[in-house]
Formats: sequence, structure tokens, C-alpha cells
Amino acid sequence: MKILIPGGTGQVGGILRRAWSARGHEVVVLSRRPEQLEPGVRHLAWDGRTIGPWADEIDGADAVVNLAGRTVNCRYTDANLKQMMDSRVESTRVVGEAIRRAAAPPPVWLQMSTATIYAHRFDAPNDEATGIIGGEEPGVPAYWEFSTRIAKRWEAEQAAADTPGTRKVALRSAMVMSPDQGGVLDVLLAMARLGLGGPVAGGRQFVSWIHEADFVRACDLLIERHDISGPVNTAAPGPTAPTRPDACAARRGRDAVRAARDRLDGGDRRLGDALGHRAAPQEPPGRTGPAAGCGLRVRVRHLGARRPRPRRPRPEAEVRPDKPVASPGRVDHDGGMTRATWQPRPDDAETLRRFFGKDGRLLTIPSKHVKKLVVLNELAQSFELGKVYPEREVNEILGRFHEDVAALRRYLHEEGFMMREGGFYWRDGGSVDI
Repeated sequence: MKILIPGGTGQVGGILRRAWSARGHEVVVLSRRPEQLEPGVRHLAWDGRTIGPWADEIDGADAVVNLAGRTVNCRYTDANLKQMMDSRVESTRVVGEAIRRAAAPPPVWLQMSTATIYAHRFDAPNDEATGIIGGEEPGVPAYWEFSTRIAKRWEAEQAAADTPGTRKVALRSAMVMSPDQGGVLDVLLAMARLGLGGPVAGGRQFVSWIHEADFVRACDLLIERHDISGPVNTAAPGPTAPTRPDACAARRGRDAVRAARDRLDGGDRRLGDALGHRAAPQEPPGRTGPAAGCGLRVRVRHLGARRPRPRRPRPEAEVRPDKPVASPGRVDHDGGMTRATWQPRPDDAETLRRFFGKDGRLLTIPSKHVKKLVVLNELAQSFELGKVYPEREVNEILGRFHEDVAALRRYLHEEGFMMREGGFYWRDGGSVDI
């Protein structure tokens, strides 16, 4: 595909550029200061306000993903707030005009928006169908109201664009978590190194987020799905719940957390100004749910899935054919190896020959964790990607390998080979509707 990314030089643009160029897609980035990017990525100049030679690239493109807008990682002065508004509204307007003029307009236009458009609430997540649009809550701070106003104008500009041949999607994205410079993790880590890693604004707020890889997968799906248009939440299924500072103190060290909390929430507010970033909001940001309004869910692969706690190594043990698979428990963790860091190796075939009989039945399950992952990976191949299985059907499939299906089912889920919700399972790596 040919994908045009206006404003594609920032943190989120870098995430998409790397992913799509690595797959062989033609990626064209528009920015005010063209620079050398990844091999295979073309970089063109634009001013974000007027039609220019860059508009020729839209003609015949497969998708446009507009990320343009001044960074919000700054002081909220009047001048900066005006630039935040103007850069988003004007760039969206000119992208819409270029699409309107194109002889072969792109089939889809993904327009960056923000979960900031929602009001904060404790009773339920905000989805597209029932979410509460913010900015008019009693006592809302002026800068927070302005942020919500920017989001509304941003989306309204895309909605008003005369592009009948192009499907329009507004990405109401939560914070995209990646180690890139300028991203939220970059800022939070810098604050933590300064001893400012405690709760912000009291720590009561929900925090919506999405892992960089899952954000890419969400964009992929929205490009492919011709039946989806309008606002779509891109967020992990469960926003981080409110955390009491005392609970954090119990885990991290009460004195350290109290010191950090005092620095952020104490009487001396000059420190917040000295940081040069936006002050901590008195009203926390919106709690966002994932695409509930249109019944769409992309299964996240990162951070949201439960992982078992490490256990102490136990003596070497194997399960005999007449013993339940669950008997040895988790033993050798091979230096902290997990399914996320494990990769298939040439000697895996020998491992499979050792633990599976000629009839395909599982003779024993390895006690060494890496070999255990090899066996579980082989079992997972019995399930089709993208297909949801009720527990009864999972038991039938696993019963072909061993009678202790409950243990096999648990191992597959704990190690991340199978995802589970309610009484349904599906193989990791596929997108499913639940």
C-alpha cells in the first residue's frame, strides 16, 4: 500500500513509519522540516495550511493518516494553546481539501483525535456510543476546557470535509506507550529520575493507554475494515485503575513515595512551573473504553494480559503418561525467559520428538521452561487464528494430546499462547470479535 502520513515525524508517526515501511509499504511523510528518515520512507515538505506539490501524493494513495499538530508537551501559554488549535484545525482542513481535489482519492482517511475529548468519570468507561464529551463539567479548569475544545474542533473539521469517496475515521487515541523520545514514557521516566515519580494530582484518576504495537494493529484494522467510520476509541481494554498513594507506598517504599508525592502535591507549586510542562490537571483525564460503540475489539498483546508470577525453581521433574500434566508445576524459568522473549530454534524438532509419541499424543511435559514453551507452541498450532473456541471445544482438541486438558488449557493461557474471556478462548495473534 501507499500510505501518506502528514505530521509523521513525531512519536506516533515514528511508530507507524517503522511498522509499515518494514512490511514493504510505500510510506510518504509530510512535515515542515524534511529530514532523513528510515530507508524507504519519502519525506516531503508542507506548511500544514496550503495546497502544494505534496497534494499530488494523495492522488492514488491507499490511505491517509493525518497526525499533524503542535505537541502538547509544553507550557500552556496563550501562544502555545493557539498553536495547538490552529495546527490541528488548519492541517485537517487542507488534507480534506487535497482529498476533495484528487482524481483518485484515497479510500480511507484516519484522522488523529484524542481521548481528551471525554469527561472523566468513575462510574464507567467512555465509549463512542455513550461516552460523555467533556468541557462543560462544573468547575472544569480553563486549560482543560480548552483542550476539549481543540478535540471537538479537530473532529468537526474532518467531519465537514467534502470527501464522498473517502471513508473518514477519527482516532480517539489514549496515550501511546513507546520508548521513543518525546513520548509519554520518555517524560515520565525523566520525572522519575528527578525523584518525581509519585502520584500526580492525588493519583485518583484512571489512566487510559495503548501499547505502540497494538496502536499499529488498530490502525491496520481500521484501514482494512470498510464498514467502520466516524470516531473510534483506540485504547487498551482496561484503563489503569485509581491507585491510592498508601498502596503504592507499601510496595515501593513508603518514604520514597511520600517524598515524591509531597514534591508533586505539596504547597510549593513552583516546581511544577520549573518543569516547563503542563501543570497536573485538577480534574483527571477521560477514562476511555475500547471501541465498544461499534462492537469492535482488537485483542491487545501487551501489558493487559495477565502473566503468572515467577516461582522459585524446583527440582527437575517430568510427568509420566499415567500422571496428570499439572503435577510438576512451573519449575525452571531459564533465566527469566518468557513467551514474549522466546523464539523458535533449530533444535525444537528434537524437543518435539522427545515429548510427543508416534501417535501424536503428549507423553510428558518438560519441566524446563524453554522446552515447555516449545511444546505449548506446538499445541497452540491446533487452533486457527481469528477463531473463537468455547471451552468445550478447547477441551476436545486438547484431549487428543493428553487427558489432563484442564492443565494444558491453563498452561496455554498463562504463557500467553491462548487468550481467554469468559468461557471462550482464542489463539494469540489473531483479531477477534467478542
